[in-house]
Amino acid sequence: MALASVLFTCWPSKQQQSTHSKKISFWISLVPAILFLGSGLLDTMIKYVEQGFINENNNNEYLITAFAAAGTIGLLILISAFITGKQQFSSKALLMGIAIGIPNYFSIWCLMQVLKDYSSNSSAIIPINNMGIVLFSTLVAGWIFKERLSKLNWTGVLLAIAAIALIAYG
Repeated sequence: MALASVLFTCWPSKQQQSTHSKKISFWISLVPAILFLGSGLLDTMIKYVEQGFINENNNNEYLITAFAAAGTIGLLILISAFITGKQQFSSKALLMGIAIGIPNYFSIWCLMQVLKDYSSNSSAIIPINNMGIVLFSTLVAGWIFKERLSKLNWTGVLLAIAAIALIAYG
């Protein structure tokens, strides 16, 4: 049910499909698989690090190091794009990056705290977290970006809610 909800919420509407070429549509159709694999790898890494390396003395150091490394790599890529003329500076993009990065850091921090406090229940915590992200992202896309959700997308939202309920209370 959870996998179907991710697929349905990510699936572009017919209007979106008609505005893209066949080549782009192929890549868009791969988004759910990429999301599934990437999220699974990330969740596995987070749980592995939480179990094997995080303790009371180094909880924040790990996250700070991981986010600093990601920021450094991103900055190097951005500097390269500036030098080659492929990118122009945008203060709006900088502010949006910060606005996304800060909640992202704290969401991972909260997830690690919950995994630490309820380590025997990670098989429920991680899917609930992921389904919540899919649900929240879809609703924000409709609310803030005025993205029209198709009936299939709404079916995905309902499946996400049902999957969260079944995992949490089942």
